[in-house]
Amino acid sequence: MTTVALSSLISTVLFALGPAWTLSRPDLSTTLKQSAPFTAGRQRRFGMPGLMVAAQVALSMALLISAGVFLRASVSAASSDPGFPLEGGVLAELDPSLMGLDQAQGRRAYAAVLDRVRSLSGLEAASVASIVPFGEVRDGRQVQYGNDSVFALFNVVGAGYFSTLRLPVVAGREFTAIEEQDSASEPVAIVDLALTRRLFAGTNAIGQSIRLSGFNQPDELVRIVGVVGDVRDDVLQPPGAHVYVSFGRHYRSAMTLHVKTAPGTETVTLESVRNAIQSVDPRLPVLSLKTLTNHRDSTTSLWAVTLAAKLFVAFGLIAGVLATAGVYGLRAYLVTLRRREIGIRMALGGTRGNILGQLLREGSWMAVTGLLVGTVLAVGLIQVLQRSEMLYQVDTLDPLVFAVAPLLLASATAAASYIPANRATRVDPTVVLRPE
Repeated sequence: MTTVALSSLISTVLFALGPAWTLSRPDLSTTLKQSAPFTAGRQRRFGMPGLMVAAQVALSMALLISAGVFLRASVSAASSDPGFPLEGGVLAELDPSLMGLDQAQGRRAYAAVLDRVRSLSGLEAASVASIVPFGEVRDGRQVQYGNDSVFALFNVVGAGYFSTLRLPVVAGREFTAIEEQDSASEPVAIVDLALTRRLFAGTNAIGQSIRLSGFNQPDELVRIVGVVGDVRDDVLQPPGAHVYVSFGRHYRSAMTLHVKTAPGTETVTLESVRNAIQSVDPRLPVLSLKTLTNHRDSTTSLWAVTLAAKLFVAFGLIAGVLATAGVYGLRAYLVTLRRREIGIRMALGGTRGNILGQLLREGSWMAVTGLLVGTVLAVGLIQVLQRSEMLYQVDTLDPLVFAVAPLLLASATAAASYIPANRATRVDPTVVLRPE
């Protein structure tokens, strides 16, 4: 609060110094001339009020263009392909350890829950996974093959996980029911195409052995039994490498139940899944229950891009309204000072159209200058924002945005200049020139 108050005080003093300094050094010659019954000549084109209004237009232009780019980015991020369909997906987060179950009891609890959920009518498939795409929790391993290594996201999954997620199996197979339950099963893994492109370029990955190593984790040698499609874990990032291991050999207490149902029935399925879990053990805590689409829409990355778009739109509209009001106020003031000149020109035969056109041309420099400067500022601002990786798959010089935003602001400022100019040309010369 102290910083805000101090900033407001400094801003008030600085903006008050300009007018005060001007008033303290009056130009007597100009003042006397302006007090005369007839004021000829035109106001200076590049006065301080005009420059301030042009700066308002420039700031508004920069914010509106940035808002348009962020809107395009939010739409692009929300419609990005995660590698699997979101429709029909239901998630339930579980953790038997919260009710005091050890590993053996937890395994039995998960087996009972999966059996119960898989038996529900209308459900197509169900499985478990330690990591959910677009989630905040991540786990990783360094994957080594020969002399090459790559970092990959590490996910513990159950049998039928890829068919539940509708993630295509490109080669090999999924994990079996035995591998889902047996801790002594063969150490095997399933990798995605992103990992095979980095470690097995031009060779078949099926049957190859890779070494997994992680922080405070023992190294493990596993055999690849399957290759699946790529998965996007962040709406703002391209797909990364993944390695999947079986739930049987890598028990985790905190797991997420994945359920696949018919698209459009997710809401009904939520309650059915909850009831199925509670029927196994009423004490088993369901930490969260939501659709896969809602899970994606609530991610931090998508929220940040959407929030940035809303803020830039709000600030841009506010700045646009202020700039338009500034153009209108300044032009109305300047045109009022020239009412007698306009009346004389009309009395001498000047047409309304010619006078109106001249007034609009004289006022257009503020809008044109502001639009040009604002466009340059917007390009620089977007280049800076591009480094934050929030502008996902968006052309920084998007032609639609750079056409619509200037058109909207130019129309608003043109109307603000036209209204006082049009009103001034409708005066009666005999009334304006009548002696005071």
